[in-house]
Amino acid sequence: MKITSISIITIAIALIIVAVMLLPSFRHTPDVANPIVCASNLRQLGQAMLFYAQGNKGKYPPDFGTLLLTQEVTIDEFVCPSSGTLVPGNLKSKEEMAKWVNEYSDYVYAGAGLDNMSTPEQILIYEKLRDHHRGRVCLCYGDGHVEFQSLPEAKHQIILASKTNPNLPKDGGL
Repeated sequence: MKITSISIITIAIALIIVAVMLLPSFRHTPDVANPIVCASNLRQLGQAMLFYAQGNKGKYPPDFGTLLLTQEVTIDEFVCPSSGTLVPGNLKSKEEMAKWVNEYSDYVYAGAGLDNMSTPEQILIYEKLRDHHRGRVCLCYGDGHVEFQSLPEAKHQIILASKTNPNLPKDGGL
């Protein structure tokens, strides 16, 4: 079988058409993947809180830094991939990482002072309220489940939570 220049051109055109058809799906991949990673991060942190509580008379850790120091979580799990936050490369010790997490995590820790008897509706962790998931915010609840809420609904839930959780700022950290 002899390959002619017309055959090569035909194959090239077909490949270009396929590439053009696939480009939109590649362009939106971070829009789909980043919320999934964000939800996974919150789920991992929620599980780590439960493991911490098992060894500490049911009490959740006082802050995210303690969670990083005592549980099998990485510093990257405290960062939402859609936020643009970068973990500094010069953090050498776990203590430096814990300090950074407490100051710069993309998530708000609402578990201080609570224990593993929290209600399923109790918000334990939520991402800082930014419009980077198409108007949705990820929250982790007392029973360990994670879900996205609309930005207005998330604000409402966080403000309600701040009224019953004395360790949250009165504005819920908004």
